[in-house]
Amino acid sequence: MKIENLDKFLQEIGHAPLLSADQELELLKAIREKGFECDEMEQLCQSNMRFVVALAVQYQNRGLTLEELISIGIEGVKKATMTYDFESNIGFKKHAVSVMRQCLEEAVKEQIHNLVEQFAELQRKRYRFWMDDFENEDTGEIVSVERSELLVAEPAAEEKEILKQICNGAKEANIEDLNAFWHETSGFSDDDILPVLQELSDRGDVPATDALNDIDRLWEMVQKGDKDAAFYLAYRYASGDEEHGVFVDKKQAKELYDLAGWDDYDPKEGSDVECEVVESDYCLQGDPAELDKVEHDMQVLAEKYGVPDDGMGGMYVPFDILFKKMVGSAYYEGNITKMRRVAANNLLFHAESSMSEPLLYALRQYYPQIEVNCLIDGNGFGEAGIAVDE
Repeated sequence: MKIENLDKFLQEIGHAPLLSADQELELLKAIREKGFECDEMEQLCQSNMRFVVALAVQYQNRGLTLEELISIGIEGVKKATMTYDFESNIGFKKHAVSVMRQCLEEAVKEQIHNLVEQFAELQRKRYRFWMDDFENEDTGEIVSVERSELLVAEPAAEEKEILKQICNGAKEANIEDLNAFWHETSGFSDDDILPVLQELSDRGDVPATDALNDIDRLWEMVQKGDKDAAFYLAYRYASGDEEHGVFVDKKQAKELYDLAGWDDYDPKEGSDVECEVVESDYCLQGDPAELDKVEHDMQVLAEKYGVPDDGMGGMYVPFDILFKKMVGSAYYEGNITKMRRVAANNLLFHAESSMSEPLLYALRQYYPQIEVNCLIDGNGFGEAGIAVDE
């Protein structure tokens, strides 16, 4: 069906009379006898046009116009007339909606496939490609490698629009098309294609789940026996991803690598590597009672494993003990050397460590009610351990 004037069409469908279930059955029987091209089919389609438009609107902005979607919906109604089971307890409208939705989703799926190909072609136009030959030093064989150079840094408006349409149609798209699209989006951030990554993750795609930093879902995949998920998680535990709640745990990393079937990981490797010392100040602000708990925790650890507060703000709390308490991991080099209560709602730490971020994220995770900020080489403490801002 071709719609010449969409506005006029949308106005007219509101005047089409609705049919009772008995009237619909009479029309359906007539259509079965006469075929598609009959007045009864036209009458049945007109009476269901409100449902057609309501469904079509739900699939907009996926590369197909509303006129095209309505036409597809109408074809769905016609298809439903020939597949309806008169003996079922399901009404025709419910059956027709199901068939229309299937037709619309198939059409969107095909259109997304076309859009992915268009997007890839537009992306390639932003690059210059050429073949580069070189000699393999070991074999003397000439090897050809494709090289590329980015010519246009900013994606065109057409690319951005197609990207939006593909993201809108992610739920209807083939997983192969979604992966192909993701492969072509090097000029965009993960935030730009978030619906695509989320849909891939929902369908069990491990790389997409990892890109979303969805640690809980990766663990769910591991528990279901997914070796790829085990490998991705193992890497995070081996190197640490404090921002997303994964702290270095080499024992856990080893277990995950074993599950993944990868036996090249040595938990002891790199343990003796010397790192540059980073000095950082951490400012904790919040309810005085909550800060009392933090101060008490540090004093207990210092008295048991380090050096207690000397009355001038100086102390010593080793990181291996501190992180073991907060996140269950002991694989961090460093220590807290100063602590001072500046005010009832303000507590300062000074630490010497290989990295500043792990302690920042560990404090935020272990004390979620407290605001924690960090200044690398900050000036929260003076030379004698006295806070600059009293």
